[in-house]
Amino acid sequence: MAAQDGKGGLTEAKVSIMVNPINDAPTATARAAAASTPNNSSRTLVVLAVNNQNASVILDGSGSKDIDSAITYGWFDEPSSKPFSADISPVANLPVGMHTITLVVSDGFASARDTITVQVVTPAELVDALISKLQAAPLTPGERNNPLHSLNAGVSDFRSGNIAAGLQELKQFQTRALDKIRDASLAKAFVAEAQQIIDAVNSQTKGPAVNTTRRKK
Repeated sequence: MAAQDGKGGLTEAKVSIMVNPINDAPTATARAAAASTPNNSSRTLVVLAVNNQNASVILDGSGSKDIDSAITYGWFDEPSSKPFSADISPVANLPVGMHTITLVVSDGFASARDTITVQVVTPAELVDALISKLQAAPLTPGERNNPLHSLNAGVSDFRSGNIAAGLQELKQFQTRALDKIRDASLAKAFVAEAQQIIDAVNSQTKGPAVNTTRRKK
């Protein structure tokens, strides 16, 4: 640094300036996918427990970032304060029920968190929901009773662990819904929802897929 007095005088001095780096906080991004469909991730995952106990879920924290530091990972199943994994993309076996999963990332100075939900349901619970819709629909007893019988039988089969029999009852429900329900669009809606359950179960079990074989003319 130099200073002049305007009359020819000149004074010089040296100064030191230290610039301290500013830490940029990380960002956390969490997603989850069923182990059977790892490429179909979500922030509000619903996954099927075919064994009526638990389901394998792939958690993904790879979207988390820090522009100037490496980060660590911690996964929490709330309300637990202890992380169940420190991996970037762990596989977790979650029991039936609703889970609030929080990812916490840290660069050693600052941290960030992101929370997602994973709901683990059983096949019987999905069929129970379909039963509720069938019972609430504007149908006559003649339209409702035969399809309902198949669904009730399917619930019993799934709860006892007889997956193949449960799938066959869903297929029978589809046939009966198409035959008995006069409103074709409503019948097709029920058939489509039953097929979603069939597909979800088939995606996590071995063996031949069960599909609709008849259509209402």
